[in-house]
Amino acid sequence: MENVCRQEDTVRENIRSLLDAGRHDSVIPWMNAFVSRTFKNEGLKEFAIEWAFCEGAGDGIMKIVEEFHVNPSITPDNYATGLIRSWNWDESEMAFPFLLSHADMDDLKEAEGCWLHEDVPRFRRIIDKALETVPPGGTRRNRFLERVKQAIITLQYAMNDKVWKEE
Repeated sequence: MENVCRQEDTVRENIRSLLDAGRHDSVIPWMNAFVSRTFKNEGLKEFAIEWAFCEGAGDGIMKIVEEFHVNPSITPDNYATGLIRSWNWDESEMAFPFLLSHADMDDLKEAEGCWLHEDVPRFRRIIDKALETVPPGGTRRNRFLERVKQAIITLQYAMNDKVWKEE
């Protein structure tokens, strides 16, 4: 499939189809398989992660939100979109508090600039209050790098101790 727009449409359709069918547990394995493929559209992998995150936030699917919220592909703009979607559509009311508690200054500044901040006083109060104590910008995305670093250290430990050969 050469057309970039068609590739993105296919990603949207596949993720939405899995969510609509209640196959929430299939989204992350599908994403892992999808992201491991090579595409001419280098931005497609990031797009797929961003779309899954935003859709998962809106549907309140915590497994998806937790998996992708620290991914470097999730920009402050994407994160603010996840906050807004979870505020508006998450019936479980679990995604918004989770996202708010993991946001950094850049994420909340993006949310502060959205229409919801202007039109919904309760949302504005919550975001403004969180801005008083939130960690500096970039903190959320650095957590991903810390997880990667910890995984590398763990793998090095296993390889050095030859734990991987034990049964």
